[in-house]
Amino acid sequence: MINRFILLADHVGKVLLQVKIDKSSKAKPPNTISGDEIEPLIEVRDILSPLWRVTQEVRSEKNVTLSKCIPLIACLRKVSLYKTLLIVAA
Repeated sequence: MINRFILLADHVGKVLLQVKIDKSSKAKPPNTISGDEIEPLIEVRDILSPLWRVTQEVRSEKNVTLSKCIPLIACLRKVSLYKTLLIVAA
């Protein structure tokens, strides 16, 4: 859902601006997020995406075996270590 919002943020902003300009609408549109607020959303999406992928993989089977869990956990550890190094380097 975060990914979809990031992809559509420009369009949502344009629509909300049009609603603000249109005086015939009595309802006040909600505030949209700024460009500075989208950056943390992108970081959250990048952090959560490996977890989402693992969840989808595990969810696809009725009975998950240890032979599937061990490689998935190992991949998650590598991804988290890599992202930690990127954050420290920045």
